This record gives sequence, C-alpha cells and structure tokens, in this order.
Amino acid sequence: MTQQPNDTAVEKREVHVQAGPRPIGGLIPRNLEELGALSHTIFKSALAPKGFSKESIAVAVMMGMEVGLSPMQALQNIAVINGKPSIYGDAALGLCRASGLMADFAETRLTDDTGNVVGYHCMAKRDGQEALIEHSFTIEDAKRAKLWNKSGPWTEYPQRMLQMRARSWVLRDGFADVLKGLSIREEVIDTPAQVIATVDDPLSAGVHDLALPAPVEVAAESAPAPEKPKKKRKTKKKADEAPPEDPPTPSPGDATPVGGPPAFSAEQALETILEYSGGAREEKWKAFMAACKPLGIDHDAPEEADEGPLQELLSYVLDMKAKEE
Repeated sequence: MTQQPNDTAVEKREVHVQAGPRPIGGLIPRNLEELGALSHTIFKSALAPKGFSKESIAVAVMMGMEVGLSPMQALQNIAVINGKPSIYGDAALGLCRASGLMADFAETRLTDDTGNVVGYHCMAKRDGQEALIEHSFTIEDAKRAKLWNKSGPWTEYPQRMLQMRARSWVLRDGFADVLKGLSIREEVIDTPAQVIATVDDPLSAGVHDLALPAPVEVAAESAPAPEKPKKKRKTKKKADEAPPEDPPTPSPGDATPVGGPPAFSAEQALETILEYSGGAREEKWKAFMAACKPLGIDHDAPEEADEGPLQELLSYVLDMKAKEE
C-alpha cells in the first residue's frame, strides 16, 4: 500500500478580501489638544516642509485625515498652490487603489513610427461600473496648452509630466469621491493664479474663489489717499561722544534681553523668532526659554505675545544670530 503525500490532504479555501478604504495608520490626534501637541512636535523636529508653521502643520494634518492620509503622509503629499490644496499624483493613485473602488488601472506610452514617446494614455475601471474611464495627453496637447518646453519639470521630465496629466484627468473624473475634490499637484502647478471677486449677492453666499468674467473690469472709483510718510527722528551726535557698546547678551539663567527700536513688523518679528527657535538645539533652546521668561512670553507660543515684548525678544534673537555668524 502506497502512502499518499501529505499535500493531497490539504483543504483548499478561497479567501475573500472585503473592499473598502483602509484605516488610517500612525499616531492619530483625537482632539484639538492632541493635534496641537502633535503639530508642535513635528515643528520642533524640523521634519515639516519648509515654511510650515505649527498652524500650517495642523491644517495639513486635518486635511490629510479627511482623505485617508496619516499625519506624516499628509505633510509629505499635500501642497498648497495659488492658495488651494492639492495632492501629489502618486498619493492620489494610492488613495484610489486603497479605497477598494478601483477594479483596474493601466498607463500606456504612446509612440510614433520611430518609437519616440509622443504621449500617455491612462485607463481605469471603477468597481461595479462597466464603462472605462480613459484619457490621453500628448505632446500636441502640451504644445496647445503652452506647456511644452516650459522651464521646470516640462523640460527636465517631459514624459513624466505627460503621464501625470493623463492620470490626473482619469482619477479626478472617476474617483472624485475618494479625492474629496482635491486637485492633482502636477496639474495645478501649471495653472495661473486667478483674480478673485468678492460677491455680496446673498444668493451667492458660500461661493468661494469665483473668477471674474472677461468683460468685467474692476476699477476703484477714487483712489485712496496715500499715506503720509513717517518722519524719521533725527538724533544729534556729539563729536566727543564715545560709540555705544554692544548690548549685553542674556545668559540662560537670569539675564533679560535688551530691546531696541523695532526694525521689523510684528509679522516679520514673529517669523524670525519662530525660525530661530525651530532650529535651536538643547543649549540654545534653554537660553531662548530663559529669555522669554522675564518678558512674560510663552516660549511654546510666542505668537500670542504683545508687540512690545515680541520686539524685545526679537532683539535677543538677532543678537544671538549675529554672534553665531
């Protein structure tokens, strides 16, 4: 009697995977307090995109969570162009695939008789629908839109830009519910900023980013009166007066920063302070905290300080930056 191999007794089972969006991974804030703490940590780590404040980080995280991106994914894949949020093409495709609604997807190069790439064709099929979603974008289309040979990605990676434009149209047409109306960054970056009109008509309440029609001309009836130039204070210098000494630098323990006349606006002062504190190491951060304390400034939220103490803190920051240089 011959013994049968063990693998013949193995029962075959079909595994069915339920379609649907995957849960968001990573550390997810549950309220504004946790969102603020997460935004502060990311800001201090210097891993946020350049120019992002703690508030910008918080908004990007919330926007990313609405479409299914974790906080760190949102910071790396959401861009703001012309004041409107957009998502990178690779992240958009990933969201559509993860949604469980994409039954098929393909991108094909279009070539001429000599084998040169002249465009891209993109196709997607949505689950439960028979009709295919298809779009092509060719070099002729790019020339017609005045994109071909445009400085930047269109000259450095022209084939990639053709591919992204065809993909953008397919994903936005077929999976608008997944993208929640977000545009594709590779497409929006070529869109010029539009003039925005303010609509006072109550029937148009809630309408945002309304572009002015061509025939309408916006002109002020009377130009506002120009502001009078501020007179500069003149200070007389004595011939035998000794040059002023450099202001003392506060130590981390008990020194108080010495303020001078404000040379920056409140917004410029805050931006300079945030840039300095955001890149401060442990020793510099302790000194910065010590400088904030006698001024009554919360070192974690200098944007809440009054302009007077803020200008004094700016004097300290500028002095420290000058000594580092």
